Amino acid sequence: MKRWLIAMMLMAPLAAGATTTWSYPKALTAKLVESTGTGSAPTLATDGFPLGQLQANNGLAVVYESTGTAFTACSLQAYVFLPESAVSTHWIRVPDLDLSVQALVAQAFPGLSVVSPRNRVAWVPNGCAQPGIVWITGTAVK
Repeated sequence: MKRWLIAMMLMAPLAAGATTTWSYPKALTAKLVESTGTGSAPTLATDGFPLGQLQANNGLAVVYESTGTAFTACSLQAYVFLPESAVSTHWIRVPDLDLSVQALVAQAFPGLSVVSPRNRVAWVPNGCAQPGIVWITGTAVK
């Protein structure tokens, strides 16, 4: 019993310290590092991928990469940033754009069409058993 309580006390701060961090390692690339397997919705106007850098009718590719050792099926939940919306955070959940991830080390979703390149888009892991990375890449305006 004591061992179980100590284990629970040690695990609690780890869960509380879970992070979802966006970075931009190169042009037309957004990288989300998620430390627990289930991320939180984007909150900043600079989170996610900036669609304004794309041409109309060009595509995006989304890649999910598990950084753990146990692979389970999960989903990438989609969000779009709409600065003109009445919602205070301006990030809106869009379930129709969710992506289903199989129990693989990595999975790619190439050729996602962008009809109107404005605002921002993000995919956040949900229900993945391990930490992971989401890469979003696009084609530049010519």
